[in-house]
Amino acid sequence: MKSLEFFKPALATTLAIVLASLLSVRPAQAGYTVTLQQVGPDVVATGGGAIDLTGLTFSGGVGLGAYYTGHTIGPTSFGGFPLSSSVITVSSGNFARIATTGIYGFRLRVPAGYVSGTALSGSLTYGSASLATLGVTPGTYVWKWGTRANQNFTLQIKTPLPGSTAIWYLNNNAFVAGTSAPTLPANWIVVGVADFNGDSQSDYLLYNVSTRRTAVWYLNKNVFVAGAFGPTLPAGWRVVGVADFNGDSQPDYLLFNASTRQTAIWYLSGTTFVSSAFGPSLPNAWDPVAVGDFNADNKPDYLLYNAGTRQTAIWYLNNNMLTGGAFAPTLPANWRVVGVADFDGDGRPDYLLFNSTSHQTAIWYLSGPTLVGAASGPSIASGYTLVGAADFNADGKPDYVLLGPSVQ
Repeated sequence: MKSLEFFKPALATTLAIVLASLLSVRPAQAGYTVTLQQVGPDVVATGGGAIDLTGLTFSGGVGLGAYYTGHTIGPTSFGGFPLSSSVITVSSGNFARIATTGIYGFRLRVPAGYVSGTALSGSLTYGSASLATLGVTPGTYVWKWGTRANQNFTLQIKTPLPGSTAIWYLNNNAFVAGTSAPTLPANWIVVGVADFNGDSQSDYLLYNVSTRRTAVWYLNKNVFVAGAFGPTLPAGWRVVGVADFNGDSQPDYLLFNASTRQTAIWYLSGTTFVSSAFGPSLPNAWDPVAVGDFNADNKPDYLLYNAGTRQTAIWYLNNNMLTGGAFAPTLPANWRVVGVADFDGDGRPDYLLFNSTSHQTAIWYLSGPTLVGAASGPSIASGYTLVGAADFNADGKPDYVLLGPSVQ
């Protein structure tokens, strides 16, 4: 995965957007368009079109990128874009971006060697993110630096629509059967799975990407039973996982703030917030991606991921206190951890991996932080994404939770 750079001008009017672009040979389109939308627990940017560089000033090149500056007609804000490259989990092609300031007009980065008017296309995934955590506002934004067809840049930030869910029942890595599950309201996504009401049935933890409120949907296998609102998250924080950190048999929230690198645990009784405590802060380039008990002490641990090196690591915790750490397996390109669960019944959590490009799944069997085996799981149908694993049919074996196409 190539590294990303971000412009950080001092002015409050700074705009920044990062997108993935791949050179192709199809005919040029009318300008360049980026669509930014929620896809399951992630935000995905897809871009297509062409860029006419006429009238822009070449300002240098670094690595694989070439930079151009100019003056633009367009909006001065779309809500900001406060991200670091560590949030990017899957990308295709080369990167292109535009940043707009009150002084320089804008600065555009295109792939090195880019020929003006050549078509671009590609996609970029911000793992475990939402429009709220990215700080963007839904709408259509257009910037122009000339009157020709390809002298414009369009950003479409889509309001999340209701999304369907599904559950695939598995026996270890083998697909057994699939069934539809509840359809989510607009703006809500699944961010965790746990038994919140003590009925030995897995429930959905939902998050509203507009209001930052959480909610729990109680399920009986794949059937919606009831729902309850949970606490609202402060700005800049997201739910990483759900586990019982204080040993009261109630699932708690693990939160992370990508800007400050802080973690926090919110202790809950059902859906009611009880108290909170800061957990350890993470070093730069490392993000928490899941929670599991990796050293069999009945206490949840952090699973960390470094998007630059693709390495994983485990931080062992006692409640909210760091007690140790160990490096864990390095993931292949385009694969990411979407959950941990005990798939082979040995009492130890395994990695559930997903490749959003090929739609393949895989299970990596672990003994603590050590990889001991691997197996392919079922491939996910186009239009669906894998968001986690839990036992929904009470057979003691983890099942897949899928988010399906939006319901119009």
